[in-house]
Amino acid sequence: MRLKTRIIIVQIVAIVSSLGIISILFINELNNYAEREISGYKEQILLEKQRQLKDFVQIVFGVIEYSYKEIQEKKGHNEEDTTQAQARALKIVGGMRQTDGNYFWINDRFPRMVMHPITPALNGKSLQEFKDTKGKYLFREMVDAVRDKGEGYVDYFWGKPGKTGDFPKLSFVKMFEPWGWIVGTGVYIDDIDAAVAAKQVTLDETVDSMIITIITISCLLAVAGVILGLLEARSVTNAVGGEPADIALEAKRVADGDLSISKASGTIERERGISRSLRHMTRKLRAIVTKVQEATESVAAGSEELTASSESLSHAASEQAAAAEEMSAALNELGDSIRTNNDNAMESKTIAEEIDKEIETGGSSVQRTVENMHHIADRISLIEEIARQTNLLALNAAIEAARAGEQGKGFAVVAMEVRKLAEHSARAAKEIRELSATCVTASEETGTLFTKLAPAIRRSSSLIAEMASICSQQNSCASQIEKAVEQLNDVIQHNASSSEELVATAEGLATQAEHLRSILAYFKIDNNG
Repeated sequence: MRLKTRIIIVQIVAIVSSLGIISILFINELNNYAEREISGYKEQILLEKQRQLKDFVQIVFGVIEYSYKEIQEKKGHNEEDTTQAQARALKIVGGMRQTDGNYFWINDRFPRMVMHPITPALNGKSLQEFKDTKGKYLFREMVDAVRDKGEGYVDYFWGKPGKTGDFPKLSFVKMFEPWGWIVGTGVYIDDIDAAVAAKQVTLDETVDSMIITIITISCLLAVAGVILGLLEARSVTNAVGGEPADIALEAKRVADGDLSISKASGTIERERGISRSLRHMTRKLRAIVTKVQEATESVAAGSEELTASSESLSHAASEQAAAAEEMSAALNELGDSIRTNNDNAMESKTIAEEIDKEIETGGSSVQRTVENMHHIADRISLIEEIARQTNLLALNAAIEAARAGEQGKGFAVVAMEVRKLAEHSARAAKEIRELSATCVTASEETGTLFTKLAPAIRRSSSLIAEMASICSQQNSCASQIEKAVEQLNDVIQHNASSSEELVATAEGLATQAEHLRSILAYFKIDNNG
């Protein structure tokens, strides 16, 4: 079976299956929706009828409550008044009807019928054993319904006026505690089934219409899917360009090294997709293999020539290396002598520079000492002035203490002591100033001596520096010559090593070329491609 046919069949099966499953699920959901709608509709009608029954009973309850309150408000009322009020209430309730003609009745909790407007024969009779055609003791259930909550609903079967048979009926009953009455009314609910049946018919028609629409749409989608499947199958076959088995066979031939192109499958204009790309790849690969084979032959020939040249270069490099080693040994001896002279000169230069630095340092120290002595003299003058001011303050304090009389005696003693300290400080400051002047004179003489000695030391240091510089230049030249010879030796050694490596490389290249030639023999190339 051809690829295009297989693709079309798979797509048609997938589309039809998907649409079928979706249609079945949607139809099933429609049926569930219809069931929920019918159930909700029936429950809504029933709740509406329950609400209407409760409202009607509440109206009747209002009439009874009014009669009861009227008696309660009458002063000195007796049992006869109550009986009359009950009779009036029963008469009013017996004449009341719902909008659809249904009536109201009253029974007590025994149960016993108090008033039934349609069947008066039941009035005053016990309802304990009364039951409908289904066997339900409906009045017992009414008593049970009002016992706990005071009201409730009861469903049963009851005869319909003007019709034969019993029909389903729903009643609402409520207890009036003061008189022990259970007020009730009912409504026939057989019309609910009719309304539900009508609703069911409408829903069935709607569902059937939607099912037809779904089936129609599914068919249209299936047709569209088949058309798209045909287009997609055509697109896939165009992309592949042929049958997968044929393409796989041709790919296997290429993998086996057969790069010859068969003309049996048609011209290039009819090739397309993967098939065309595979043939194009085969042609390119065949061209590359052809060029590699040609290059391999050229490499093999060149490697033989390179081996011969490398051996000649290796022999010449070995001779140059021996000569460079002899020259390097002679230069090393000359460099050692120059370096010894240079080291002695540098040591002398260093000693002279250290002496010069020490003289400069001594001169600077003497200069700083002179400056510090001058600063000390200035500070001593300040101390003398402070001592003089202190002496004056002590004198003034003594005068003020004398004026104070007896109370200032202690302060006068303190002022006298302060005055003595001030005089003592002045004498000490004078002595320090004289010593400072002597130190300044000695320091200035020492500085003059250092100043005269410094030029001679600097001249000696300059001469030693020039000699050290000359030795350093000689040492530098010798070092450069040694480095140049060493570099030359390294280059010669490197050339010798490289030539040996080149020989080995050339031999390896020849081996690799032969190995590549044997690998390329795996491919089979026609001469007509």
